[in-house]
Amino acid sequence: MISKGNRLPQIRLGELNASLIAEKYRTIFEISNEEVWEFARIVKGYSFAFHLLGALLWEAGKSKADEGILF
Repeated sequence: MISKGNRLPQIRLGELNASLIAEKYRTIFEISNEEVWEFARIVKGYSFAFHLLGALLWEAGKSKADEGILF
């Protein structure tokens, strides 16, 4: 177990821009405007969620975030 004294410093990152998230998903998945904004809403600006949702969709060969992807 790692003691608290050995932890790396935390880096606080700002929220990702929803417009940039939507545009990136639109480019990668070639989906509708409604769908890209739904994806942007789902990730709530979190960079990890942005990457994870994109990776899950890509690996599944899907362009919709159904319950199998989200839960």
